[in-house]
This record gives sequence, C-alpha cells and structure tokens, in this order.
Amino acid sequence: MMMIPLLRAAFDVGASTIADAGRRAATHAVTMLLALAMFLASLGFLTFAGYRALAGGLGDIHAALIFAAAYLIMALCILLALQRKSR
Repeated sequence: MMMIPLLRAAFDVGASTIADAGRRAATHAVTMLLALAMFLASLGFLTFAGYRALAGGLGDIHAALIFAAAYLIMALCILLALQRKSR
C-alpha cells in the first residue's frame, strides 16, 4: 500500500528533474545560437573592412584572392586539427 505513493513521488521528482534539464538545455542552445549569430556578423564586418582596406591598396582582384586564400588556409588548418584530434 505504501509503495504506490512512494513510486508516484519518485516518478514526479524524476519527471521534474528531466523537465528542468530540458529547459536548461534549450536555454543553452538558444544562447549558443545567439552567440554564433553575433560571431558570424562580426566576422562579416571584419572581412568586409579588411577587404576594403586591401582593395584600396592592391585592387579588387588581389584583395579577393588574398582573402579567399586566407579563409581556405584557415579551413584546412581546422580540418587538420579535427583529424589529429580524432586519432
């Protein structure tokens, strides 16, 4: 007789703990997405400013090639680091 209310209480505590964890995870995910959006916006502005500065001194084509090469090298370095980490 005493086991049913005890099991029900344990179930309620477990359910509320899972719900709290879900809320925290959702809040964390939204916060990380907002931070990612801000990071990408700042990266865009920095890229544009750097491109404009290089284009003024070297010309449009050379500035575009320099930025494309720089982003390609950064992407390859990230992929290399991920590959080394997975081993």
